[in-house]
Amino acid sequence: MPTFTFKRERGLWFWALALVVAIYSTLTLAGTLAGFLRDRNLLDASFGFGLLVVVTVIVGSGVRRQPGRREY
Repeated sequence: MPTFTFKRERGLWFWALALVVAIYSTLTLAGTLAGFLRDRNLLDASFGFGLLVVVTVIVGSGVRRQPGRREY
């Protein structure tokens, strides 16, 4: 019996595994970076900047996409 039903499913599981490995491999870097920013009182400013970037990307993707006839 095959492990995966479709070829695409195998690829998706591979990318999910790669994402989990990437997240776990950057955990020590995140702690080091947070300590570095905290020592220089830049943690709040960098968090605010990151939040601003995320909001800008969300608004930008909403503006770029044209609504369909049913959405009106």
